[in-house]
Amino acid sequence: FIAEFGETLIPEPGSLTLLGLGAVALLRRRRR
Repeated sequence: FIAEFGETLIPEPGSLTLLGLGAVALLRRRRR
């Protein structure tokens, strides 16, 4: 689903950072 977000959102440094943090948070919650 990350690929879809990348195509939808404009490639901005801030957006990429937020996406990265969000992905990490989701992974941590799932690994719980």
